[in-house]
Amino acid sequence: MPTTVRVAVVNYSCKLDDEAVTSGITALQAQVSDHLAPVWNVDAELFRLEPPTPCAGVYGLMLRDGTPDDGLNQGTAEATSHGLPLAHVFLGDLAPSQHWTHAASRELLNLLVDPIVSRMVYRQLGAGPDQRHRLYVHDIVAPCAAYAHGYDVAGWHVADFVNEAWFVDEAPHPKAGFDHQRRIRRAFEVLPGERVYAYDLVQDAWVAIDADPRTGELKESAERPQSLRAGRLVAMLAEARARVMFLEACGGKHIEGGIPGGP
Repeated sequence: MPTTVRVAVVNYSCKLDDEAVTSGITALQAQVSDHLAPVWNVDAELFRLEPPTPCAGVYGLMLRDGTPDDGLNQGTAEATSHGLPLAHVFLGDLAPSQHWTHAASRELLNLLVDPIVSRMVYRQLGAGPDQRHRLYVHDIVAPCAAYAHGYDVAGWHVADFVNEAWFVDEAPHPKAGFDHQRRIRRAFEVLPGERVYAYDLVQDAWVAIDADPRTGELKESAERPQSLRAGRLVAMLAEARARVMFLEACGGKHIEGGIPGGP
């Protein structure tokens, strides 16, 4: 039985009227309950909340004008006034023909599956001296996030998403496919034009993995995630690395007062 959480959708955007928000929420609700819940074991009850009304016991999904960069630069809050997970949907980059629900779907699905942004997935690549050990960001939308890779629900466009099998190299081909739209053919495949991030444990650095828009060929570059949500993972790994380096510098000796940043 899927766990059900309540999610308040709050419209701070000047581009969306109440009718568009209400209708779009109906489509998002259908996607979550009919498509996400059966494969990720989490469901949601979505409802529209008038700003700035506080509401206890619910997650938040904020619809905003502007771009994701605005959220990074302004230090946007990442928790509700009651301390529960909060996601922001920035609509400034939307083309006139695009539905706001696609951008909202990208944030909502990840909010439900990894609400506090703490999941990463270990993957071992290659063998011998070329062997690599990586931690992939647990983002269920990134491998297929583009608007063109989405699909329609109740007249609104929403984002495609991957299933659990996408994160498991040894998994047999699942009955449900690797993603909802069944475009992905194997674990860790990235659709053309998409990007995922991983932390390389050998190089001690973030890696951006891009699939060529035409050929799908993967290319890697040294770049860390820039999104508001992924920023939490960047900070978490940086803190963990700092602790390890501190212990190494101290030769593993007992530290009076504890480890910096630790208990």
